[in-house]
Amino acid sequence: MNEALYSNWRVELGRHWKLLLVFFALCAFAAGVTAPLADPDLPIHLATGEWVVRHHSVPFVEPWAWTRSGAPFYAYSWGIETIYFLLYRSWGPTGLQVLQGIIYVGIVGAILFLGVVARWRAWTTIGMILIQILITVGVSAFLRPQSILLLVTPVAWGLVILAAETEQIATVLVLLVLNSAVLANSHLLFPITLAPCVFLLAHPPTDRKRFLLIPCAIVLGWFITPYALHWVAIYKQNFAPNAMFGPPSPISEYRPGFTSAATLGISSVLLAIPFAFLPWVAAPRFISLERLLHGLLWLAGLLMFALATRAMVVWWLLILPMVAAVLELVPSPRNSTVRVTQIGMLVAVFAALALSGVDDVQDPWMGAGSIATRRLPSLNARSMEPIAEWLDCNVKRAVGGRLVTTFNLGGYVPWRLPYLSESIDGRTIFPDSVAKADTYFSPNRATVPLPPWRSAELAIAPIYVPVAAVLDTAKGWHRIALTSQVSGRAGLIGLWVTDKWWARAGTVALPTHVIALPHVIVRQGTNHFACGPSV
Repeated sequence: MNEALYSNWRVELGRHWKLLLVFFALCAFAAGVTAPLADPDLPIHLATGEWVVRHHSVPFVEPWAWTRSGAPFYAYSWGIETIYFLLYRSWGPTGLQVLQGIIYVGIVGAILFLGVVARWRAWTTIGMILIQILITVGVSAFLRPQSILLLVTPVAWGLVILAAETEQIATVLVLLVLNSAVLANSHLLFPITLAPCVFLLAHPPTDRKRFLLIPCAIVLGWFITPYALHWVAIYKQNFAPNAMFGPPSPISEYRPGFTSAATLGISSVLLAIPFAFLPWVAAPRFISLERLLHGLLWLAGLLMFALATRAMVVWWLLILPMVAAVLELVPSPRNSTVRVTQIGMLVAVFAALALSGVDDVQDPWMGAGSIATRRLPSLNARSMEPIAEWLDCNVKRAVGGRLVTTFNLGGYVPWRLPYLSESIDGRTIFPDSVAKADTYFSPNRATVPLPPWRSAELAIAPIYVPVAAVLDTAKGWHRIALTSQVSGRAGLIGLWVTDKWWARAGTVALPTHVIALPHVIVRQGTNHFACGPSV
């Protein structure tokens, strides 16, 4: 930090500004450590990491879903997923929570780094950090690869600005390659790291070779991955028409962004409203070419957010300089009383952030699980856990089985019940014949789409889905257990099996009546549920 910026931070935040930054970092770490491991995709991420560790390679063919046997499968987030698994294997949920705390600190530090490189005022940088935290907590609060997107992209902005100006170009180019490679092995939206190159067009570097060197360094990082020669196939597969994505999507993240902003109440999605007016407010801070270039990035983010709420993160990362330009227009407080009040409010906000997950820490379920039990504290996992535990107690695992299940529960199967092959792959790449049973359909339709239950050997599904009524009356099928659903739509979850499969896989006689499976309170340090009576 040069002397001018040092002086600015001291004037705007007081002589103890360094201690303030340390306090902010500690609060961010506390918020990450106490954030619940509730993401429904965490089980599939752990299962993928385990697959990579066991096979010493990445998968190219569907490893779990019997409905996609032999179909292409690309674990494009394999890098961060492997880290998830290794931490969980060694330290259980605590390892993942500490990682989340470190990522939160990195997310804050990435904006601080960008602010220093871009020479923002202290209050502008603090404002950007607050928005970054708000979006992180509101859209990507859980441990998920999307957090790496929020960390790496601001760093990419800062490195591009630095590469255009520094004399140590070789070092910065290497950092750009590594930064880009980290995201390419963690998240599918790694091309966003090329967006900061608009800075080169708006502010051409004196050394014209940098026009080529900087983008090439970024692109080079995209190919430091086992999937380097498969990116076209990966994008075709992930962005092909799909029953789960088509409007109206049953997945909240894929619903139109402005619709979500209007219906979800107070949340980070409401930032879309001021974001929509940014170009007109920021215009005085930009020259004509900058208005065009940043305007195109803003428009791209706007369109993506309009299509899907989850693109809020992408929109924010594309318009970082534009938001900062608007904040730079806000005058710094000159009155010492106002300045102290603002700092006090800032401290209160970060303290509230640090305490936001205290209630979750006190929940015994949030500390549940180990590599031995394979339980996880995510909400969907909690709903399904009594059935999974009952199957562990009463089924020969070596027999295996073809399971039909639904979207919300499917991601837990590869991790928790690895001896079963499920009907979906848990990564939003579902065969329509399976996924359509979970999607919207017109009440005027003559037929209701159902999963491929005829080829399955057992089923786990909420009793309100259409296939439940079919299985209750289908010849050779029996509902043998029920448990309550503790997340999502209220109701019960049932377990159905076929007579033929149970004759091979069951270790006890087929129950003559439906078993009620209660949720057991998990206590820290408990490794196993005791297998209770079968009937």
